[in-house]
Amino acid sequence: MAKARPTRKEKIIADHHKKLQLQASYSIQSYSPTHIYSYLMRDIIKTCFLTGGIIIGELILSYMVKNQVVKIPFITY
Repeated sequence: MAKARPTRKEKIIADHHKKLQLQASYSIQSYSPTHIYSYLMRDIIKTCFLTGGIIIGELILSYMVKNQVVKIPFITY
């Protein structure tokens, strides 16, 4: 049995569909998040506190070594 040939109307619809797909592929879409990640803000806050604590600890240790409150061998100021 022979394969049915598409009608003129089907060819026009197929051509129109191909043109629409090509036009849509060239457009740049900007994506925005659909919901806010609550754990992300919490992790950022924890990271900031930890980083701040480490920096403050280093400053305190540096001050103590500089004023010779704590003596560490082979480190002089």
